[in-house]
Amino acid sequence: MLDKLVIHLKNIIFFKAIIYIVMAIILFILMPIFKEDLAKSSNRQLESQAFLSSATLKLESIRDFKDKIVNTNKKYKNLMKNSAAPSCFERNTLISNMSLLSEKHQLFEPIQIKIIRNFDSNNIPNTNGHIQIHYYDININFKATNYHSLLSIIREIYLLLPTGSTVTNTEIETLQVLTPDIINQLNTNQSPGLINIDIKAQLKEVAYEK
Repeated sequence: MLDKLVIHLKNIIFFKAIIYIVMAIILFILMPIFKEDLAKSSNRQLESQAFLSSATLKLESIRDFKDKIVNTNKKYKNLMKNSAAPSCFERNTLISNMSLLSEKHQLFEPIQIKIIRNFDSNNIPNTNGHIQIHYYDININFKATNYHSLLSIIREIYLLLPTGSTVTNTEIETLQVLTPDIINQLNTNQSPGLINIDIKAQLKEVAYEK
């Protein structure tokens, strides 16, 4: 009786071992397939996320483009509306604002400003249609009494220049002697400026021409 029970237990253990071995072999064979399917699913998920992000960006771009079209149209209409106004108004305002710096910093001589339209076709890019870009060369000259005042005035001049302006050259020269013009203007209230500054810049003006 005991022998039969032992044989029965051995058979059960043997069959279970066979089943476990077969299951392990099946899992070992199917493991690469599961990994491949998992990798494909992961790639599909990444592609879906990329597609969703791309679609979202395109949708936002369309919305932004619509807003930009509206704003651009408004700016174009304003440009056409203001094209009849004298364009020299803004340049005269710029000259007036820069001239006020002479009084603010109590310069010995007022700031000299000269603005000239640049008609050199070699330096002006080609433009098509009614929208044109006009270029102006501005020359600013003044004399400062010290370098602290010099830096302060230059900073304020740069802030007054319109957006899109380009400073092409800045020269600083310390005068070693008094010139006859300076001697003639000497007084007890102000010191003569012996640091001469010459700034050259280029201004750009967008204009509508019929």
